[in-house]
Amino acid sequence: MSSGPVSARHLLLTARGEQWLNNFDEADRPIARDLTASLTLVSHNEFERGLISLVHQVAHELRGPIGLYGVREIDDSVCLDTADNTTSIDATPRGADIGSEGRLANVIRNLSLGHPSQFLNHPSIEELRARRVATILVLDDFVGSGQRCSNYLSALWKSRSLRSWRSYNRIQFKAIAYSATAMGIRHVQRHPSQPLIHIVRHCPTITALHWKDTYINDAKKFCRHYAHQAKLGRWALGFRDSESLLVFEHGCPNNAPAIFWAISRNTPTWIPLFPSRRVDISVSTAFPNEIARRDPVHTLIEAGQRRLASALSSNAHRPLTDQEALTLALFSKGKNRVTTVANATGLSAKEAIELIERCISAGWISAHQRITDRGMTELRGIRQSSTHRVHRLPDLGKEEYYPTALKSHGNG
Repeated sequence: MSSGPVSARHLLLTARGEQWLNNFDEADRPIARDLTASLTLVSHNEFERGLISLVHQVAHELRGPIGLYGVREIDDSVCLDTADNTTSIDATPRGADIGSEGRLANVIRNLSLGHPSQFLNHPSIEELRARRVATILVLDDFVGSGQRCSNYLSALWKSRSLRSWRSYNRIQFKAIAYSATAMGIRHVQRHPSQPLIHIVRHCPTITALHWKDTYINDAKKFCRHYAHQAKLGRWALGFRDSESLLVFEHGCPNNAPAIFWAISRNTPTWIPLFPSRRVDISVSTAFPNEIARRDPVHTLIEAGQRRLASALSSNAHRPLTDQEALTLALFSKGKNRVTTVANATGLSAKEAIELIERCISAGWISAHQRITDRGMTELRGIRQSSTHRVHRLPDLGKEEYYPTALKSHGNG
């Protein structure tokens, strides 16, 4: 299979990638390659550019100055009302790990320096009051479980002034993250400050992949088997089984399967791809400057729809774009999550939603997220257009969907 972004496949061409692949039995390496090829790699530039762009999009709909805060791990003693505000609520306090926190601080600094009348960098209560700030934006790189973002909001929420202003609708809270899991979004939305959440990109997960269901199940068994065998800890599929397939250049979230980042407790020869969630400089070259869109033909082959892939590979005239045809193909197989469409196409969250909405407007998908008779007719028309044409499709490997080595593996 292995037809994901070229950059993700290049991880396995590095010395560490080759060592990591050797952790697995020879027969299991195809699925390890496929999971690696499915990773979304977010470079420093892509992260900062995406987050800044989203902040501007959100700010365009808002009035007045905006207070920006970078989410970080925070203890219960921190409060925005404290006299020592500059050290207690700063984005990167002394002694902090400046991975994601440093990146967020850089984003906020660039925004506030570039647009000082619009964005305030970690303003105090006095500054919020003096500037009559009507919106607080808390920025995060990744909302996994949602606990860290929620805790940070709670630190702000300790302020009596903020609670009072919120009760009179004088101020609103919004959370902006590059990516998030559905579980994390739900957790943050339950916070008393009632924040609205905006993301750049949906978090790709194993369950939401466009693969056949049997292969998705095999991939999960593979992760559980090796996590159990090498004693990689309790989160075989990532923290709280979130199955994340997204990695930042500044670090790998613990929401990713343990085989990618965990240290073995009983196998000294086990070599993680991202040791202790760090991205070594030796593999950072695989992170692209920007995330490329996926090839619809390869994606359809991975999804088991070779005839439709053959039709798309031709130049035959058709009313649907490749991405619209791919979306209908996914919906026809019951894969109707926005996350799946975003991952299969390589589109951002906003672009994936717009793509689905176009299909709904055209009558190909219903408002209840089901493919319509009209949509099925369009798909049949595309398939029939390739009946009398022969198009050579790329060979993605014999172990495309049915790796026999996994049949004997238990769930760990």
